[in-house]
Amino acid sequence: MKLLPAIPIMCAAAALHAATVTVNENVRHQQIVGWGTCLYGSSLASMPYNDPAWRAAYRNLGCNIIRLAMENDALLDASGNHNVPVVLGTNLQQNISKFNFAIPALAMHGSMIQWLAANALEPERMVLVGSLWTPPHWMKGPTGSKSEYTGQPSAGEYFTPWMSGDYSYGSPGTG
Repeated sequence: MKLLPAIPIMCAAAALHAATVTVNENVRHQQIVGWGTCLYGSSLASMPYNDPAWRAAYRNLGCNIIRLAMENDALLDASGNHNVPVVLGTNLQQNISKFNFAIPALAMHGSMIQWLAANALEPERMVLVGSLWTPPHWMKGPTGSKSEYTGQPSAGEYFTPWMSGDYSYGSPGTG
């Protein structure tokens, strides 16, 4: 409690040592391509993505980028077993046909992405970014748990076709 009266003095002292910042308009370090946020679908009942007011606010803020987390249940073996790998090959259309884009989280994401592509303030600058935070379910612990990672080195061979499939499905983006 003895520090409480000293707080205004410390704040004033900090203000006296403020840095001087010089901006050179002719020097560019990074091109900003837009603003955005992540779409996350763990609890669809609490997600605002289908709310017209939320969408209008997203657009009116100038957001044109959406980061889409990879939904691991979208690429699940027909058996429903999370331990069974679903191998993607070089044929893009065959890869796309293996995905289930109708699962609720992806359907909701797809709806938001298509809406933004048509309604962004600058639709030509709309970008979909896929975030690869985790390997597919079959590369995780012995039970296919979504939270354990076995560290299998072949993870990269799955991610590139995954992003390519999403991109060709009609979503603009980068991977």
